[in-house]
Amino acid sequence: MMKKLIAATAVVLFMSGAAFSQEMKMCDDKTVKMVMAEVEGAPTDKKEMAMAEFNKAKMEMEASNSKDCAKHLEKASKLSMKP
Repeated sequence: MMKKLIAATAVVLFMSGAAFSQEMKMCDDKTVKMVMAEVEGAPTDKKEMAMAEFNKAKMEMEASNSKDCAKHLEKASKLSMKP
């Protein structure tokens, strides 16, 4: 019984660690420049959607909404990735 409890605890800790390991992007000038480079290098079919998310991020940054800015930067980054 104790072995099952320890094994279950290990699995839960492993899985929760994986969920937190993917950090949300920061909403700062350095990250914005990095994501902009990703968007500019995006495949043509994904560039328009990535640029739209990037522009939303810039608007949120100007409005000092860092959480929403980070969310849109993350989406822009993911959209700009090659298939």
